[in-house]
Order: sequence, then structure tokens, then C-alpha cells
Amino acid sequence: MKRAIYNGPRDFAFEDVEEPKAGPNDAVIEIKYAGVCGSDVTAWTYDGSAVGIHAGNEFGHEFAGVITEVGSKVKDVKVGDRVWVNPETCKLAGKVACCECGGFSEKVLIENAKVNYNVYKLPDSVDFKEAALIEPFCVGIHGKNAVHTKKSDKVLIFGAGPIGLCCLNALIGQGVKKVAVADVRDDRLKDAEAMGAIILNSADPKFMENVEEVFGTTMTPFGPAVDIDVFIDCAGVKPVMDTILKLAKYEARISVVAVYKETYEMPLMLVMAKRYTITGSCAYDHKDALEAIGLLEKKNTNIDKLITHMFAYDELEQALDTASNPESGALKVMIDYSI
Repeated sequence: MKRAIYNGPRDFAFEDVEEPKAGPNDAVIEIKYAGVCGSDVTAWTYDGSAVGIHAGNEFGHEFAGVITEVGSKVKDVKVGDRVWVNPETCKLAGKVACCECGGFSEKVLIENAKVNYNVYKLPDSVDFKEAALIEPFCVGIHGKNAVHTKKSDKVLIFGAGPIGLCCLNALIGQGVKKVAVADVRDDRLKDAEAMGAIILNSADPKFMENVEEVFGTTMTPFGPAVDIDVFIDCAGVKPVMDTILKLAKYEARISVVAVYKETYEMPLMLVMAKRYTITGSCAYDHKDALEAIGLLEKKNTNIDKLITHMFAYDELEQALDTASNPESGALKVMIDYSI
């Protein structure tokens, strides 16, 4: 079989190796589809060690496929099962090995394979292409679950990249009716609109007025304020958090999903006085995975629109270049192992 080995920025190699063998507690999956994550892009363009991808190791972690071998002690998993694999738990090293678990290899060894822990069986109605979206979809689902979003909430998401759009689809799938997405890029906003969002260009000089027009106002102990219950930050830049704190009403909830690369000074007096709930949202939990699979089964989101580009396995370099190019229009770049 072939596996992709990361050697450094703009450098990887396919290696021919023996197929992994399942130990008594393990299973082997043959990958059908894999997605390119933002962490893969960081490794490809900048520095893999910054995202846990080190030279000489396999990489890729968004994938789904078929079980081809199971160990003698493995329960509830059998050859032929269609599954999504949780990359955070598929190796004994846990989250440390997440981005190096081998999603860009033809087969992956799942250590200590257990259903609903690292192996999640797919409903018949969920195809492998959709299933390869489960990992980023879980991140978006956790982003809204971290602040206990309700159907009646009014929500503003900052950032129309893949994770912001996963948050959008998670909210739509939950049944939240009033969801807006703000970004500075009109092309990304068009993607968000196609998936069901109200869109707002945050570079528009009338942005604050436009937000008020969309959400209306409400009376709070501090006077009138824009009526937004939940903010989800998928942008990770200072001006966005500054804007959220200007807009946030009394007892607003704020979910920080974005990766901030610089320290942000928080006005804690304001946080205290207005009773803000600010929650960090990193990765996902078991319940988020079950919710993602359930939403895919119900077909009540537009998450499939996230896939913009498809490549064959031997076109992995082109796939990484496309995902890394801001001018490509790529949201989610997929690898189809059958072509």
C-alpha cells in the first residue's frame, strides 16, 4: 500500500509499505475519502510542527472508509463496516497523534478499536464523501454546543471559512432560525448565503447599522442593545473580538472557535458588568460526533456544499496546493481514493 509522509513545507513523498496488521484489539480501515484540513494547509505552507505534524510522519485526519480487518478481541466492529474514524482517539497516543494518524494513506491502523469511541458506524444513507466531512462538522457543532445554543437564539458567526460554515450548518440542522454570517470576503459570503445564512460584510462602513437592521434591538439593564444572543468567533483577529464586545448585549454568550495567534487584552470589567459568558471551543466530544452523523442522516443541512474540489489520491500535491491557495475558491478539498 501507499502512505503519504510529510517532509516539510511543500514537501511530501509517497512510500510503498506493507499493509498494517491488526493486533487483538485493533482494526484496519481502507480509506475511501479524505479531506484537507486547515492544519494540513499550515503544515504544507508554513510549519507542520506548529500543528502537530512532524517531518517523517504520516499526516491527514479527516477520513472515512471500510473496515478490512479486525482483531480477535474487538467487539461490535466487523469486516465490511462503513465507518468514520475519530482521529483524536484512533491511536493510543490520543490527541497528540491526531494530525499524524494517516488520513492521506491508503489504510490506517485503529488501535484499541471501539464503537462510538474511535469507530463510528455510518447509516446507509450517509455516503463516504459526506462522512469525510464529519470531523470538521464536529468542530462546528461543538462551537455552538459550547454555549448551549437554543432554537430560539439569534446567532452571529464571524468568519465564513470552512469551520464558520460548519457552525452555520450545525445551527441550521438544530433548527435555529436566525443565523447571520459576517466576513470581509464577498465570495465566502456567497457560499454562506447558499447554505442558508443571512450575510453581512464586516468591511462595509455601515456594518453596525446593517447588524441592527437584521437582528433588531432589545432593552437591557444597560439600555437598548442589538438583539443577538450568541456570537461564534471563527475569525480569530482582534477587530472581530472588539466588534463582538461592542455589539454584545447583557448576558450574551460568546464561543471562541478561532485560533488566536496573538494575545488579546480582554476588558474584564465589561465582561463582569454585562455578565458575558465567553467559552473556548476546541475540537469536539462524543455527543458532537453523534449529532454530526444524525444531521447527515436527516439531510437537513447544506453541509455537502462545503465540498468545492475533488482530487484523486495520486493528485495529493495538487489538492494541498489548491487548499492552500486563497484565490482557488476552495472551501473543502477532498481526496477520492477510487479515482
